[in-house]
Amino acid sequence: EVFWVKHQPFLASAGYMLRARYHPNWTPSWIRKDGTTRWRFRKSFEDEHSLLTPRVLDAVRMKDGVKVVIRITHTDTTELSMAKHLCSSELLHEPRNHTVPILDVIPIPDDEDKRVFKVMPMLKLFHEPEFHCRSEFVDAFRQLLEAGPIRHYNTHPGSDVSPLNFLMDSSKVCPKGYHYTCETSYDGVHWNLPVRPRCRVGPIKYYIIDFESAEEYPAGKETALTTRNLRCGIRSSPEFSLGEPCNPFKLDVYNAGATFFELCEGYQGLDDFKPLLLDMMSEDPLARPEMEDALRRLDDLVSSNDKIWLRGRI
Repeated sequence: EVFWVKHQPFLASAGYMLRARYHPNWTPSWIRKDGTTRWRFRKSFEDEHSLLTPRVLDAVRMKDGVKVVIRITHTDTTELSMAKHLCSSELLHEPRNHTVPILDVIPIPDDEDKRVFKVMPMLKLFHEPEFHCRSEFVDAFRQLLEAGPIRHYNTHPGSDVSPLNFLMDSSKVCPKGYHYTCETSYDGVHWNLPVRPRCRVGPIKYYIIDFESAEEYPAGKETALTTRNLRCGIRSSPEFSLGEPCNPFKLDVYNAGATFFELCEGYQGLDDFKPLLLDMMSEDPLARPEMEDALRRLDDLVSSNDKIWLRGRI
């Protein structure tokens, strides 16, 4: 946390305000003027909330009050260059592009590693709050599958697809917003987060984040091999168990399937999706469908059922 406190004035000068806890002159809210401690229960003060991870912190963009996330990013890796490519003007407005937008890139002053602050929108875990009906599940699943072809076409898999790296713009679902370190609260103090069903306020936009393990494969996806993608959040794949060089495009398909299969296990009424998800998670990477084929199968499944099925509660 000391790093963020040190750079708070610089970030403020760049237009981004960190929470009070990270201001150099911060005094904990639970400390009285006489030095005694106020009684506290379950995070009674907003400034009790600390970092979730050392490299990432939330802030407010001062010019318009929009909540953002600031990530410390190395410039000597492919993470920044690939994210910039997928957010370039030629791809930014592509409807199938679900790469999290980069709002700003700010070099960290006097940093020996020449790192930068990468500023992105503050997004919420895609599965919180819970899904209400099949149409919400389908919408999220479709957007993840849509994101695959555009990344694979640009030979950039390896975004570490997992429940923690597939996020949503929750501005319609959570009208009061939410606290970055406490997703069940809108301000870090009150624990009754107002939410609306996705199906009543949609459309909802979903995004893929974290390109730390991404690589470029100019020779194409058929011959691509790597071990870098094994550093991913989902560890149930046969590739992860073997720990040997694997095709990152096929692993991407597995991880996408596993992300939604895990979700299916927590709901009723989603068994119709399991055959597709299990094919995506095939033990044989060559037997897994391409992302485009998986998307086509999903659309075929939806079109073979009526609107009552699609709107059914899960």
